Amino acid sequence: MDQTRIEEIINFDNEEELNELIKNKSIKFPKDSYLINQAIQKDKPKCFHSLLEVAEIELNFIDQKTNLSPLSLSIITKKQSFFQDLLTKGADPNFPNEKGRTPLMFACLIGAKSFVEALLRNKINLSLKDRHGFTNVHMAVLASSGTTNSLDMLYSKNASLNEKDNQNRTPLHLAAYLGKFRANGFQVNLEETI
Repeated sequence: MDQTRIEEIINFDNEEELNELIKNKSIKFPKDSYLINQAIQKDKPKCFHSLLEVAEIELNFIDQKTNLSPLSLSIITKKQSFFQDLLTKGADPNFPNEKGRTPLMFACLIGAKSFVEALLRNKINLSLKDRHGFTNVHMAVLASSGTTNSLDMLYSKNASLNEKDNQNRTPLHLAAYLGKFRANGFQVNLEETI
């Protein structure tokens, strides 16, 4: 069976047909099947669950089309139920894409409070950096909304505010550069000290 037919089955969220193909071994899924990302992107929960439960697809891989792991894609597309199922099935919350960005970095970048909270309840490495040297805190500063919540949550888990990126900037330097002091919850004290 060709990939086009499988993609059609997923597009129509035809769980029964997909399960039948899987059970009859009519489909040989690669362990890093992009089809699970397709089910997430197109919001096809039945086929997503079939792929997750029956096909035993590897969850920690980077889809070449999107440069995202299934967990990161579920965050970016704000698909909370897919996200929870992936975490429950063992998706690694620290698994980076080719640019070094982790699911938590994406959640901080888009200001997705519920995803940040859920990830922080897992074994998460707060000191990981992407290829630009950005940490989760840098990503929270870069975000356009919801950053105060993300910063507060990261800080409560002892995320370092002093880590420097590849241009030697801390999150505070980045906030100053972007003019986001108050938007990110940083207090500005302009009073003269004696």
